[in-house]
Amino acid sequence: MNDTELLHLLALLKIEGIGDFVAKKLLNHCGTAENIFKTKTSKLATIDGIGKVLIKNLKNKDVFKLAAA
Repeated sequence: MNDTELLHLLALLKIEGIGDFVAKKLLNHCGTAENIFKTKTSKLATIDGIGKVLIKNLKNKDVFKLAAA
């Protein structure tokens, strides 16, 4: 795992509403943590159990500051 993927994975786990189950679901669907953040909102919305609030939290780039700290 490279540094970029590790940062994205840490950021993913810092997002409110994402626990182990949801993170695994997103990773299975998108392939990598980096891809999760690059996936379009409309495509994320098609994943069962992923709602508007969670998508909004995923699109908030401030989470990378928390992950880098």
